[in-house]
Amino acid sequence: MCQYFILTFVFQLIFFPFFLKEGDDNVQKFFTFDPEFGIFGWMSSTTNVLTVLCLVSPFTGICSNVGYLFAFQYFPMQIIAAAILTQPFVGQIAAVLMGLDHIPGVMTTLGLTSITFGIIVASYGIALKENEICKYILFHPIMISIVRRVLDQSTKN
Repeated sequence: MCQYFILTFVFQLIFFPFFLKEGDDNVQKFFTFDPEFGIFGWMSSTTNVLTVLCLVSPFTGICSNVGYLFAFQYFPMQIIAAAILTQPFVGQIAAVLMGLDHIPGVMTTLGLTSITFGIIVASYGIALKENEICKYILFHPIMISIVRRVLDQSTKN
């Protein structure tokens, strides 16, 4: 939980200037415990804090990490990385469908576009590298001699 809170807090501080409007009353509420506008709004009630720290965070953290570890047995690394990177967008869509949030804005769309582009570039690079490794293995002189021996033995029988 602490890692997610710190990461969220840092990103909110980084993108804070983008959301400022001159004369906006919400600017004064940004560093408060206001449940609607403050970055510490989730800590506005003791029940919320205890629920998040004792139930939600450990359960979701353990389940997601164990799920990713199991997924490494069945899927390539780039698919798991793509799933991890698109997790916030899927969460946003789920929140919109449940009526908890609004449709994503321009910043979310730009972020998703850059993540998608990064996934495509990384997948392309991995495919090129695997292809290069396969060519190296298949056309290596030792491998060619082994294949010739196997073919010669199979034609003799």
